[in-house]
Amino acid sequence: MRQKWRKCIIISFILITLELVGSIIFLSPYYKVRRVFDNIDAGQWPTALECYEKLSDNQKEEVMSYLDSYAASICQSYIDGHKSYEEAAAGLDAIKSIEKTGVIFDKYSRDLDHNELKKIMTEYWQAVLNYDIETAHDTNTRSMNVQKRMKTVDKEQYMIELLNEKYQDFLDEKISYDAIVSMSVLVTNSSYYDAYEYSGVILNNAMCVNIYRNHYEELVKLRDNKKYLQVMRACNLELIDPTDTNYQNKYKALYDDAYKLGIPYYEDMLSSLVSNDKKEEASELMNEIAKVYGDSFDLESVKRSMLNDWQLAYLDFTEDIEGRLKSDLANSDTGNYILENKFEQLKPDSILLHDINDDGIAEMFLFNSAFVGNDYVGCYVYTYDGSKTVYAGFVNIRSFCNDSYLLTFPISFGRSDGTEYSLTQFDGVSLYEVSSCQDMGGTYYVNGTEADELTYMSQRTSILQHESELSISNSKYDSIADAEKHIMAY
Repeated sequence: MRQKWRKCIIISFILITLELVGSIIFLSPYYKVRRVFDNIDAGQWPTALECYEKLSDNQKEEVMSYLDSYAASICQSYIDGHKSYEEAAAGLDAIKSIEKTGVIFDKYSRDLDHNELKKIMTEYWQAVLNYDIETAHDTNTRSMNVQKRMKTVDKEQYMIELLNEKYQDFLDEKISYDAIVSMSVLVTNSSYYDAYEYSGVILNNAMCVNIYRNHYEELVKLRDNKKYLQVMRACNLELIDPTDTNYQNKYKALYDDAYKLGIPYYEDMLSSLVSNDKKEEASELMNEIAKVYGDSFDLESVKRSMLNDWQLAYLDFTEDIEGRLKSDLANSDTGNYILENKFEQLKPDSILLHDINDDGIAEMFLFNSAFVGNDYVGCYVYTYDGSKTVYAGFVNIRSFCNDSYLLTFPISFGRSDGTEYSLTQFDGVSLYEVSSCQDMGGTYYVNGTEADELTYMSQRTSILQHESELSISNSKYDSIADAEKHIMAY
């Protein structure tokens, strides 16, 4: 019995030994291949290369068939937080030692460097924002080490990507203006090429955004202080980054709010100005309202409620100044001469209102502003006769007087040069010359008749006594384009 057990034990031992030997023989190639990947995983590139070189050709082919996917798994382990950057980088370096062309290394190290560079730069940036000097120094050193093993073109592109990400965070109001400025400065200090220039672009864009965001807060205060027109004008002029949808919506909502609140507010304000006879202020306010509200704000009724009949007649006249003027000039000899010879030169572009005879109805003077500042200005004069606008005549005005007179130069065209003065009277409907004097180089004329020097000097003194201190060059006038405002404000 004992011999049988001994035989069984020996046979079992032999079978086990044969099985182990067979397993070693069978699994040995697997373990040799496995050792290569174990050393890659450990980042031991000299040992990994040594193990690889001992493999058969078939085994080397097997290793090469797995290298790409293994490199991908290393990067994924880093991204998932299972490997540190140093461990993942060492693994890729080991793969590069085996795959001599470096294709796999280049393929995956870009992603690894990409993530690491962004991560370290973000840590560096946060340390700077938190005034953590020790961490800032450490992360800056790590950042430089990462950049050393990267291609310049890749590093620049990743820096630009990082800037774009942080700029979008700024637009989304996830980070402050100071934070995006800090990131731009860090990238500027870490680059000399494309990212350096792009950081300047981002910094400039952020500055512009910060300006209109601060301006928005100012406009909110103006809205709260009922400065609705000012708010709406500013909203229309503001240039907002097209990608800053938050503030585009904010500005639109602010404009709409000011627009809605402004209608009843300005209706009441206009009513108050008109009732207190503050015509000039009401006129200026209506012009501003018209620019923003257009036809949606009923200004016509307000205008008519604040104007006299003569002002309404003048407003009607200004709708076709040139046509009405040419029609009136055609009915007089002087007017026909102007139309045929002088109209382009004397075409009016400005308007002045002055009540010559102090009857409460201002006369309207139309003239070309190019002559303001000369000895005289040629004016087309209109008045209101109680029912309509009336052409009173053309006159060369030197100054207005205090007693329904104008100090003028004679209106006869083609007259010889000389020192001349004339006094023109306004009788409420028309203008006519009542006296004149002329010095033609020692030959004197008074009222068109030759006279001696003493008579000339007496007439000249009499005429100049009528000259007032108010001259047309110092009077308040406006361009015809602003005629309505000028007439309403009188």
